[in-house]
Amino acid sequence: MRAFFNPEGIMIIGASAKPGKIGHTVLESLINSYHGRICPVNPKGGEIMGLEVYRSISEAPECDLAVIALPAEKVPEAVEEFGKSGGKAVIVISGGFRELGGRGAELESEMVEKARKYGIRIIGPNCIGVLDTHSGVDTFFQPRYAMKRPFRGHISIITQSGAVGIIALEWLAERGVGVDKFISYGNKADVDEIDALNYLKDEDSTRVIGIYLEGLNRGREFLKILREVSRKKPVVIIKAGATAHGARAAKSHTGSLASDIRVFEGAIKQSGGIIAKDMETFMESMSLLSMEKVPKGGKVAIVTNGAGPCVLLSDKIGESDTIFMARLSEKTVKSLRKELPPIVSLENPLDLTGSAGPEWFDTAISHLENDDGVDVIIAALTLQDEPLAANWQKLPRILSGRKKPVMVMASGGEFTKKVSYEIQRKGVPVIEFPDRLIGALENSVRWGRKIGK
Repeated sequence: MRAFFNPEGIMIIGASAKPGKIGHTVLESLINSYHGRICPVNPKGGEIMGLEVYRSISEAPECDLAVIALPAEKVPEAVEEFGKSGGKAVIVISGGFRELGGRGAELESEMVEKARKYGIRIIGPNCIGVLDTHSGVDTFFQPRYAMKRPFRGHISIITQSGAVGIIALEWLAERGVGVDKFISYGNKADVDEIDALNYLKDEDSTRVIGIYLEGLNRGREFLKILREVSRKKPVVIIKAGATAHGARAAKSHTGSLASDIRVFEGAIKQSGGIIAKDMETFMESMSLLSMEKVPKGGKVAIVTNGAGPCVLLSDKIGESDTIFMARLSEKTVKSLRKELPPIVSLENPLDLTGSAGPEWFDTAISHLENDDGVDVIIAALTLQDEPLAANWQKLPRILSGRKKPVMVMASGGEFTKKVSYEIQRKGVPVIEFPDRLIGALENSVRWGRKIGK
């Protein structure tokens, strides 16, 4: 598996000099990020983007990894030739295999047979491959002007669907949340979610793993490795194909058969996995769980400069069986009364009013994080208010690096999104709406209780 993420040389079989072709964009993606040896292969030879093009696999220097962007009929032969050249791993971008049935399924079996003959591991076919923000491996055929890549972080994503993976990566990138590794495995002719989980289990740079599943072929083995991994780090799972319509769509997409959703969810929870019911919860839970501090409990203190959204937030807390409003200690209240203006309401939520600047938040959070009755602090920010808006640059520093977990709830337009991005870059999660925030926080608190942090 390591050859997919830290290869000695990458060969692009089916590289193209023509912009708009998959073989061109994959090569461009690698040139923009990977600093190792890149060997384009195309029978026409010549030069592409300053790199020598080799006319055949046998003419190219030995590489650990090959990315194949050829018609399905030509892939088995290319895998065999790469095996003869000493290759270790192959990513097959091409579609037209098992998802089509008939001849496509035969080609996929032939490809796997050739790979096993030479001890080659395969990711794909029908996928977008991998991203490693450390080594710079980026096999995507999505151009950078159309798809934003996330910066380096601590979330790793495993997905059957490349399109779902793209959505997740761009969502995280737009919000300033970093990614460690990404694996799109498509038809999983060889490498599947079990192999990927087993690899990521021991990657220290990965704090949380997210998985998008359409179907499982090795259910018992998956639950076994999930149980092992979830003892070390949280695994958030979203399952497609929960309905008859969804199951049919999953089968036509990657040839997967979806299992009964109720049985699936029960087994996942028993094995330590975290279920996400929708994409937003999936991504927000990953984002929150990737942060350094995990809540020890569910007692929440809210500090705000806009009370209205906190009423809605308090309602959602009232509906939860995991999250509760913290009771502030008498010592905390007395300290706050001394240091904050008399207009501030010293209840929970702690309403600093619209007059609050960053310094008031700094004072409030400093006292709340020292209160033994508080596990988590939520800063509910109306970033549009002055004087907060005029001094927003101070917020990322004030909110980050605290003794206890701090979350932010903030919603708005372009300005709010800009500030939220900078806050999240400092490792503080920002979630827009109360229901989404509480859903993600519940997952984080349950995980914290499980591991006893």
